[in-house]
Amino acid sequence: MTTASVIGGDHESSLKLRREPDSKDRYAEWAESNNKVINSAVIELTVHTLPKLIHDCGVAKWEEEDMDHALKHFTQSVGPQEIAVYGYLYTSEFNGGNYIDVQMWGAVSDFNMGSIDGGESKSAQPLVKSLFANNAGIAPMAKDHRYTGHVKIYGKTGQEFGVGIWHQYSSKGVRLCLFPPTGPINIYFERDATWNSIKIPDLLASGDYISNA
Repeated sequence: MTTASVIGGDHESSLKLRREPDSKDRYAEWAESNNKVINSAVIELTVHTLPKLIHDCGVAKWEEEDMDHALKHFTQSVGPQEIAVYGYLYTSEFNGGNYIDVQMWGAVSDFNMGSIDGGESKSAQPLVKSLFANNAGIAPMAKDHRYTGHVKIYGKTGQEFGVGIWHQYSSKGVRLCLFPPTGPINIYFERDATWNSIKIPDLLASGDYISNA
């Protein structure tokens, strides 16, 4: 990443220096022509080469996981930012009962959730939502309910947030997929228990996360 602003010198050498501000030869050519022009000056010359930026992120090798780390570092380096992240939630397995609770905390300040398949979504508290299954055509005591919902999360980048799922029989098999600008966050709730929870390091921390302990 290289930026340069150059004033002075002849037009050709100035253009070359803008394109290659870290080139000693281009600077020498520009300086020589600049000496022939009255009231000429370099008002700004900033050079940040990609290898230096990568090195500043603590990346030693050009491997995929290292570059992912660098990308997240660049994105977060501006400090915590307000962000809205969209996604969806669904169950990959049949569940009994007729609703599940979704709770968030930490960097999340608010979130909305609505049903995709005709069920209902209710809010007991700002950060706790209940998603009800669409029971049309299903016997009252049947245990083949599924839940699907869309979510919109509000929060700040650079801070940890948590997600918890509660179901009266088992919250195993719930999936939450979020889509921040850095890439998808896929959360899998795999512990066979009524309550599953997990902490994610950042609303921009793309990757796969599993709650199984």
